[in-house]
This record gives sequence, C-alpha cells and structure tokens, in this order.
Amino acid sequence: MTSTGKHVAVIGAGAAGLAATKHLLAEGFLVTVYERKANAGGVWNTAPGNGNWPSPVYEGLETNVPRTLMTFSDHPWPRNAPLFPRSEVVGEYLQSYATTMPDPENATLKLYTIVSDVRKVTHDYGKWWRVTSQRRSLNGDEEEEAELFHFVVVAIGNYEKPNVPLSYDIPGWYNAYPGSLIHARDFCKPESFRNLNVLVVGNGPSGWDISGLLAGVAKTVYVSTGRWRPNMSKGSFSKPTHKGVPAIASLNVSDRSVTFTDGKEYLETEEPIDRIILCTGYVYNLAFIKKGTRHGDVKLFEGDDKVPDVYEHIFYNDDPTLAFIGLPAKVATFTVVEAQSAVVARAFAGRIQLYTKADLDRVQRDEDCKVGTGYGGRQG
Repeated sequence: MTSTGKHVAVIGAGAAGLAATKHLLAEGFLVTVYERKANAGGVWNTAPGNGNWPSPVYEGLETNVPRTLMTFSDHPWPRNAPLFPRSEVVGEYLQSYATTMPDPENATLKLYTIVSDVRKVTHDYGKWWRVTSQRRSLNGDEEEEAELFHFVVVAIGNYEKPNVPLSYDIPGWYNAYPGSLIHARDFCKPESFRNLNVLVVGNGPSGWDISGLLAGVAKTVYVSTGRWRPNMSKGSFSKPTHKGVPAIASLNVSDRSVTFTDGKEYLETEEPIDRIILCTGYVYNLAFIKKGTRHGDVKLFEGDDKVPDVYEHIFYNDDPTLAFIGLPAKVATFTVVEAQSAVVARAFAGRIQLYTKADLDRVQRDEDCKVGTGYGGRQG
C-alpha cells in the first residue's frame, strides 16, 4: 500500500502492540515500535537475553484459557499446539505472527528500548507527539533519543506495576524479613519454596495456579481470600497441606505468624510463615505520559485503578491522536486487541468518524452510574 507519510509510535511489542502494528501498516502508516526486551512477544517472551525485567510468566505456566481464545483471526495456531499451551508456546506463536506484517519496510522495531516520556509539543508550527526513549547497549550504557510522531498507540499491557494491599503491615514484614515477601510478578519456580510454610494472598488466576504448584513442594500452603468459606479446603485444593484461610487481619512481625478473620472469628497460623506471595494483581502505570504546566511536569493520567478520560477504553478524550490498545481486563485479550487495533488504524486514517461531545457525555454518565469500573487494574 502507498504510504500516508504519517508516523505512528507503538509502545510495546506484545500481543497488543503487534496487532496494532499490523493494522496500522495495512492502512499505510509509517510505524515505529518500541520494545524494552530483545524481541517481540511481551510478557510471553521469556527467552534469555531480555534483561532483568520482572515478568508475570513463571516456570511451568500454562494458559488458563484455551488457545481458541488467544488466536488472531488471520493467524491460526499450529495443529499440534496444546489446547492450553505453555508460556513458551504462546511466545512462539507471537513471534510467528510478527513475521506476517504487511509492508514491513514501513516498520521500525527498536529493541532494548524504554520509553520514558511521551508528551504533546509544538514543532514547526504544528502539534506533534514527542517520544523520548533510552536504548540499552550491551555494556549497560543508555542512548537517549527523542522523535516526533503524528499519532501514538500505547500497548504496554496491564502486568507492569504490582497492586500492593495497604490494609495490613506489609512494609513492616518486608523490612523485617528481606526476601521473604514477593509479588507474583517475581515468582519464578516452585522449587525455591521446598519444605517452607507459604502464605499466598489472593485466589485469582495467579493465586490459584501458584498455590497449586507449591502444594507439591512446600510444607504448607495457606491461600488467603476474601471469598473464603468454612468448607473451602475440603474440595477446592489439591492436597491436605493446601489450605484455604480467610482474609488477613494482621501480619504479626514479631513471631512471623499471621491472623485471619472472616469478620466474625479470628484464626492464626499454626507455624511461623517463611514466605509470603502477593497474588493481588496489577495496577495501570502510565506515568511516562506527561504534560508540561507552569508548575512543572504532571502525569496526564492520574490514579492506577483505571485509566480516566479514555473513550470506549481506546481514545484519549482530549486528543484522539493518542490511543490505547489492551486496557480492558478479564477479556479474550487477543480478540479484543485485534478489534481495537482495526478501529484505531481506521480512525487514524480518517476512514471512520470518532466521537462527539454528546458521545463523551453519554459515556461519562454511564461510568458515573457504575459501581465498579469493569476494567480496573487490580487483576491477578
């Protein structure tokens, strides 16, 4: 296709970034993709040489949804791929998808590159997005570069910044027993927990999976959840040493015990807890998107539970030349990011009409009526 001459920055080369890049190239844009790892694949790229980036993907991880829900419409899985593939198989699928880009000569992939600042600036009497990045070299030096773009697509996923509960003394435990408290993002392999008493906080997808992996090697695995019920351990967990307990009331730093409560009664661990794993999900981290004010730089998006002022979870209300791919949580991610990418590419190309002020007012009224966000960042 003939190039539009318009430049788009895509931040992130995981599933969302790859889908965005493919659809933008199909519309004739010149695309620059920023990726901090050694290759595309996002969280599913766990190959050596990526640098010391924490990842929610750990040894032995299998998908918790069938690959039929993790399929791009124009790129089938290999016939021999498991229905619930391991993480490295998903990474291979995304690497294969990355080779199918149309007009690849119009795409530039910048690896080992971290985006530190995105902001709207005036240049040559026009408005541009300036993207500042640092590329890490083999010797550890960083080369900074700033480039100008007509459009920016943020496709960094939702698994960067851990959600750390504030309702009990996590800092006290963390400081008293260094290395004994981690987030699921830092979990690597079960063997490190052999014969230890482990408390897993949270029973979402990561809590359920990690506690199940630990049940075969740890001395005891306690799983704390606000959805606890008295008969939980009898049928819900895999082994007698795999125990469900209520929500945490307090972490008792002096003797390494933990007190739980269901709101009526209190329960305490029988032995000291050796390790705590927070499977409490993640929050959004968009601190690199900024704007300048008379008082200095401020973040364009405050808060971390949700991303405000974004129309239909995609376009920034005040300036739809900034778009997001992959904000919604608890969805069929590959399908959603592919559909969002098609919308963004067509909107940037002027082939579909974007929102009006009436649309924004309607969406805001709907959001104000909701009890929850429906796409919050606390996921695990």
